[in-house]
Amino acid sequence: EERLQRLEETVQELAEAQRRAEERLQRLEETVQALAEALTQLTRRVDQMGQQLGQLSNRVGLDIEVDAEEVLRALVEEKGLRMLQEPIAIAVDGEVDLAVPVETPAGERFWILVEVKGRLRRAELGDWLRQLRQPAYQERLRQAGVEKPYLPYAFGMRIYLGVEEMAREAGVGVLTYRGERVAPRLWE
Repeated sequence: EERLQRLEETVQELAEAQRRAEERLQRLEETVQALAEALTQLTRRVDQMGQQLGQLSNRVGLDIEVDAEEVLRALVEEKGLRMLQEPIAIAVDGEVDLAVPVETPAGERFWILVEVKGRLRRAELGDWLRQLRQPAYQERLRQAGVEKPYLPYAFGMRIYLGVEEMAREAGVGVLTYRGERVAPRLWE
């Protein structure tokens, strides 16, 4: 009887331990479910923030392009050139942020092309130069109606060390919100 009594007590203890384990497992499942729901909400919020950040980035980029266009207009006037149309953006394997055909008082015509960056570093200028030098890129420009010669510029709100020297060597102008810092050469 004692052994049977101990066996019943042991079974009861095991049953109680099983009940506590099931309760803990239930609480754990509820916690995991709550965490999964919180993670889903957090993921949605991160996605929304990413979209908002993308919109803000686009807005800032457009604002910088508007600033660059104002500087370009002032430059054209200062140099005595006449714009033959309003400045446009052209999508040709990347984007030319600003392009405008101009005419000199002597009747010479060429295109001014402007790459716009918030921060203009040697790397960004190098990318612009590589693109401009590619015959395939020049052909796509031609197909879009942009004929040589070009007067290429790079515009930056902030210009980094070494950019001006690199631009001079390459024959690319540098513009800031204050105007022309490096004059370009005509690319024929």
